[in-house]
Amino acid sequence: MEQLSISSFLQNGHSFHLYVYDEVEGVPKGTVLKDANEIIPSGRIFKYKHWDSYAGFADLFRYKLLLEKGGYWVDTDVVCLKPFQFEADYMFTSVPDRFIYLMFKSVLTGHFAYLKRRYHISTWFIKAPIGSEMMGYCYSEAAKRDPEELVWGETGSRLITTAVEKFGMQKYVAPRGTFYPIRWWQWRQLVNGSFIASWKWKRAMHSSYAVHLYNEMWRRNNIDKNASFPQNSIYEQLKHRYLSDT
Repeated sequence: MEQLSISSFLQNGHSFHLYVYDEVEGVPKGTVLKDANEIIPSGRIFKYKHWDSYAGFADLFRYKLLLEKGGYWVDTDVVCLKPFQFEADYMFTSVPDRFIYLMFKSVLTGHFAYLKRRYHISTWFIKAPIGSEMMGYCYSEAAKRDPEELVWGETGSRLITTAVEKFGMQKYVAPRGTFYPIRWWQWRQLVNGSFIASWKWKRAMHSSYAVHLYNEMWRRNNIDKNASFPQNSIYEQLKHRYLSDT
């Protein structure tokens, strides 16, 4: 999945800087490897106390990287469908509402007002300029949080949505069709080869710039992302398009 993601950006004309803490194998040719320690030292890496995930640290890292380097951030479960040619300095993507409901349904105190917002910003795609005041705010707020007390999404969607409102960035929120041809609760349509999935995919190829593959949902459901699926499935079509020569 990660190879697919990186290859898709490279083949659409983008340079791809991959920040790593250890040596990695199988990196697509043309990828620019970067030492992640230059952004945040490895000694600060953490997982959530009650959740087997590095997502909280990833939030901290992405804000610091964008603050210092600027440009685009994408997670490596995102596949580029066409070149990103967005002229604005900022761009964000809005999360489908059901994602927010499920993300926070077990977190009671202080989150209800957030759930009532008209939109919620995701962190898997962010565009921001170097030295961005907004990214500085997000990084400083995330850095203040105690990793021992941090909960899923607190420094991710919740924080960046607050920042978009605080800095008046709502006009930079892309329409959902730009990056969400498949919603998170529809993630199985990526691999099942259904008629509905095929129909959505034909539409997406005309209107969407990227598709999110929702690696976390695969992990939670014990689905092997390296397995083979029906040849007409979206996932296999993407592999054929971007990995057939690797």
